[in-house]
Amino acid sequence: MGAAARALCVSPPDYESYADAVTGFRIEVIEREDDQLVLVVEYGQRHGSVDKVIALTGLRPDPAGQLGALLRITDREITGPADSGDNVACDDAPVSYDLAVWDGDRPFDNRAASSTYDELYERYLESDDDDAAVPPTPRIVAYVEALVARYPDDVDHGAVWASPPVIDEASGPIVYLLMSYGQAEEVSEFAAALAREHGLVCFDPQEECLRP
Repeated sequence: MGAAARALCVSPPDYESYADAVTGFRIEVIEREDDQLVLVVEYGQRHGSVDKVIALTGLRPDPAGQLGALLRITDREITGPADSGDNVACDDAPVSYDLAVWDGDRPFDNRAASSTYDELYERYLESDDDDAAVPPTPRIVAYVEALVARYPDDVDHGAVWASPPVIDEASGPIVYLLMSYGQAEEVSEFAAALAREHGLVCFDPQEECLRP
């Protein structure tokens, strides 16, 4: 679990957390009960009283129901045709795959990389205060320019990048790449190789591991 997702599951004193973490299951059917959702998962287990699902996985989610990276299922998305009934199967759900690339010494293992990522994300990417925004460093700018030269971010919104322009996801020594799932395998391989060429660190926040 990456820093952004983990933050949703941690509540300040006297407040309930935004989300509960439930791991290791596959959604078979989403049912509606009153104004909330019920997730029917493997072996008939049920998770009830659900308002929203925020799901995370690695690069290759099963499109027939395996949870995808940062998949959000809203009322509008699960409603379906008027005659389809109250139950909706989880086919063709939108997913994205994310990478973090930063300038610095390569961590010696995945645990150290995860810790570095959390620190960088919290310091440079988590703030919503535009006045506190830090311009990306020259090495990150050069990396993003080379990346979008291969995969432009100004055409076919959502075809490659889930949150264009890519440079808007960069701050200080880090850039957060959000790739549309349909192109994720190809683009992530190029992004990781390009990071190596530029002497940068490439990290998978879904699997919490360094990319080769």
